[in-house]
Amino acid sequence: MNRIHNAVSILFSAPLIAAYVTIIFSLFSPIGLGSSSVLSSIFLGLIFLSFFPMFVIFLEGKTFTGWNFFDRRERNKVYPWVILSYFLGSLVFWSTGNKIMFIISASYVLVTLPLFLTNFFWKISVHTAGITGPITALVCVFGFFLSPLYLTAVPVAYSRYRLGSHDNVQLVAGALVAIFITYLTYFIMW
Repeated sequence: MNRIHNAVSILFSAPLIAAYVTIIFSLFSPIGLGSSSVLSSIFLGLIFLSFFPMFVIFLEGKTFTGWNFFDRRERNKVYPWVILSYFLGSLVFWSTGNKIMFIISASYVLVTLPLFLTNFFWKISVHTAGITGPITALVCVFGFFLSPLYLTAVPVAYSRYRLGSHDNVQLVAGALVAIFITYLTYFIMW
């Protein structure tokens, strides 16, 4: 059973969700991509929002099947580098006028920063934040009809709970922080 929970955790991890959202926004942007082509938007989004964060996780000795940070202090080595990658991505997208990718990159910075700060005294779920934040972005951009996607957070939260990574409060807190900050970011910037 842990294999299933690990598979769910991997398929719905923050870096992979970022890859999915990068591809969706780059292919279907309702406002264009500025001076970026679809391929450059996808490539840069994958580099800054997905690949570099995964690379940092691997550098910390986590494998693709076991990148759980059970000790919250281990996360403090990763967070600054991931935030830097998101920030650099937002600068690149801003400079190319790629508004849709700029805002998603900025929302990743703005969501991850409080997760990092919270991590100094309490463990909060990056997995639930990593799925509900991007879903909120999709809903803000494409419409409320995508809101059933929030249901994908349920098997993710359940898997994280069953793996012993988080308790219910940590799972709900991660989801709510990401929803609130992402919605606020889109309300102001979109």
